[in-house]
Amino acid sequence: MTNISRNVDVSESRRLAPHRKNDVRFMTDSSPRVLRAVELYCGIGGLHCSLKRALADAVVVASYDVNPLACDTYAANFGRRPSGKDIRSLSAAELDAHAADLWLLSPPCQPYTRNGLQRDKDDGRASSLLSLLQVLRQMRHPPSRLLLENVVGFETSEMRQDVLAALSGYTTHEFVLSPTQCGVPISRPRYFLLAVLQTRCGPDCKLSMPLPVTPYPHLPPPLDDEPPCKPLSAYLDDDCPALWLDFAVPWAAVRSSLLAVDFVHPGSSSANCVTKAYGKFAKGTGSMVVSNPTHVQRLFDVVMRDAAAHAAAAGVDVSPITDGGKAGGLGHAIAAHVPDWPADAPPLRYLTPDEIARLHGFPPEFFFPEHVTRTQRYALLGNSLSVDVVGCLLEHLLADWTHINAGNSF
Repeated sequence: MTNISRNVDVSESRRLAPHRKNDVRFMTDSSPRVLRAVELYCGIGGLHCSLKRALADAVVVASYDVNPLACDTYAANFGRRPSGKDIRSLSAAELDAHAADLWLLSPPCQPYTRNGLQRDKDDGRASSLLSLLQVLRQMRHPPSRLLLENVVGFETSEMRQDVLAALSGYTTHEFVLSPTQCGVPISRPRYFLLAVLQTRCGPDCKLSMPLPVTPYPHLPPPLDDEPPCKPLSAYLDDDCPALWLDFAVPWAAVRSSLLAVDFVHPGSSSANCVTKAYGKFAKGTGSMVVSNPTHVQRLFDVVMRDAAAHAAAAGVDVSPITDGGKAGGLGHAIAAHVPDWPADAPPLRYLTPDEIARLHGFPPEFFFPEHVTRTQRYALLGNSLSVDVVGCLLEHLLADWTHINAGNSF
């Protein structure tokens, strides 16, 4: 874990202005002592919801994202459409004009994912963050605070070194955290960086206290103890036959990867991270739901029974494989000899988009526009973040905001 403090002479000038608009306020008029935030790579609004949770009176003065469906969803929920401008085209003058106190960033993760090409800052998708770092150095009034979120793997990247170099005038704290550490039953470890200008990091600033020397991951800073995870049932839709039918997992989706599926049930205390490919592929994209923990074994029993029966009808002896064989052989036997779900197999379904949104910490009133398809909703949620974790970190980052700004106008 890293705690970095460096001093530079950075001029600070703030013009603060609130305007009530939905939950987090948007700026249109003048008033002091209200935090102004810019969302970069805002997505469907996870950063926005996190800021609302941490500091309800904050104003969002600008938001940016190039994904039209993410912008549609953001606009539907918050009443203002993000700019679709390419972040690489943003100038220091344009960002200075926002007079932002806080930057919230969730840049593309593909350059750093462990399953990707790991091209790091040489990946074209990293170019917008590199551009932002260059612009940050040129700004007359840089943000006094910053939060950056990315995948695990960013903490060992060359890009992280570039980020820390650009933040040489800031005190920084870094974390790798998962929603399970906030009591939410989904594993989604992510890298987070918090930064405060050294000139604004006084004794009441939480970042002025060095992090304990412990391995990753640290607990979320406002929590003394890691709470137990709630059962998954707290986040699931009301159970009904239509739910299992509408979100049933087709056999084709798991035929070649059934042994790699993570099964959860309403009593489970953790589910696997949902990726943007959820609903398209089974392996490594997220957990699938059974109604009862005993149904997992029953599902495999009836599938292996049918594998043996179909193989026998074809004159193939699969008993060496099915009787304690290796997983690879079992998987091959299932894929080769089971044409469809057995009629008596217990039902298996996907998590719904609403359930995933709850697990991510989005508020009950959050919704997707009707034209956004189910597949697109899964993709947008897979690219989003945990409001529970980011809200917790923003409370930590902004804990001294009201105190240091009382009676001040910038």
